[in-house]
Amino acid sequence: MKTAFSSVVAGLATALVALLSPGIASAKVVLTAEEIQAITSVSNSFEGTLDGVMAGEVVRFKINSPTSFSYEYVNAGEAFNFTGELARAGGNAKGNPTLNFKQPDQDEVRFEWLSKNQIQFEYWEPGKKAGQTRNNPAMAKTTLTIAADPTEAPAEVTPERQEAREAATTLLPADTYTWQPFGSTLTMGADGSFRELAPGSDVSGFFIKNGGELCFDIVNGNCYDVSGPDANGSYTLTYATKMMQSDRQNSQAGSQTTLTPNKH
Repeated sequence: MKTAFSSVVAGLATALVALLSPGIASAKVVLTAEEIQAITSVSNSFEGTLDGVMAGEVVRFKINSPTSFSYEYVNAGEAFNFTGELARAGGNAKGNPTLNFKQPDQDEVRFEWLSKNQIQFEYWEPGKKAGQTRNNPAMAKTTLTIAADPTEAPAEVTPERQEAREAATTLLPADTYTWQPFGSTLTMGADGSFRELAPGSDVSGFFIKNGGELCFDIVNGNCYDVSGPDANGSYTLTYATKMMQSDRQNSQAGSQTTLTPNKH
């Protein structure tokens, strides 16, 4: 026979299971075609200036179709194209429309429609988002507004910067590689440009040689110590402590990734 106490315990256990069950607590509420049309028809281009670890960089966001999106860091010339699904924040039927994207390098970004004319952009380094935004504040953010007069990228890259970009190929030769553990394909150009392809994403930008390190040429970009090639022609990239154009230290310092040339 159940005692009153055991009945209470059983009831609490059931309540906790219901509360913690991912299927119940984080059910995805996807926007309907009509709702998507209503917010994407206002404008397809928004932009804003970032604060935090990427202070001063301008981010521009574009809606290419209801499931295709892109954003770029204007000053750095780094661009991301990806597919995604608009859903309600927190699985709440009344939550703001949101769009989440994890870059091939595991950085994460989030777009939340505050209104039809304003979108909040948030950025986290790998492993720093992990849960609700209120518990893990964005490392960089801005409110994107309709770009009536879009910010233009620098008219020209300084000779010193261009030389440093081209010098990146002395650390990582121009070629096409498979990048593990990300599983992406990276093509390195002779001018230091790169293109990284992964399922659902297409990323392009520039590497730069910073001292003896290979870095993404962007504020707070990852830098690597490069070793290789080994017997298989592979290069090992070890995360350096310092971030590009930043005084911050990289929490991933010491971790390694591998670039292996694709067979031609």
